[in-house]
Amino acid sequence: MENDDLKSLWKGIKTPEKDANQLSKMMKAKNHPVIKSIKRQAIIEFLALAIFLFCYYTIFDGNKKPLLINLILIFAVAFSMLNHFKGYRLQQHFRASENIKDDLKSFAAKLKTYQLEVIISKAILLIGLMLFFTNGIEFTEKKWFAMAVITFLFILQLALINNIWRKRITRIKLTIQDFETW
Repeated sequence: MENDDLKSLWKGIKTPEKDANQLSKMMKAKNHPVIKSIKRQAIIEFLALAIFLFCYYTIFDGNKKPLLINLILIFAVAFSMLNHFKGYRLQQHFRASENIKDDLKSFAAKLKTYQLEVIISKAILLIGLMLFFTNGIEFTEKKWFAMAVITFLFILQLALINNIWRKRITRIKLTIQDFETW
């Protein structure tokens, strides 16, 4: 008898209805692909840098390099790792409140600042790696050419990273525009 009463009470409870727009807004704010891509990139790069730090001293002859070069490399890698941690925390702390549009605007502004920090962090990391791996090398014409190619590739990588972040921010802004049209 109690079971039947419970079932009838359960069926009598009206669930709050949400229209398709409200559900879509909730889905976009909580599971936005930009937020997921930031998290994935931060975790992968953080782990790769941690593995590099554990191995560089013996595998890449860090023990034969001057202390200053080792410290520069460690600083560059640690700075980059901290920046990745910041990116991970940035996406972890994104919480949608009553006004998702304003939350996304605030998040886009934070991403714009973080974009600049990522570029600076990558540049410091690349400079640290270049100093470490070129220390103690006598440069010939071929090595200077190789260095020029590597420098070009590093600059290209920075440009690509900037482009990726610009696209991420644009996608967030498009989501904000979607909210304004509803």
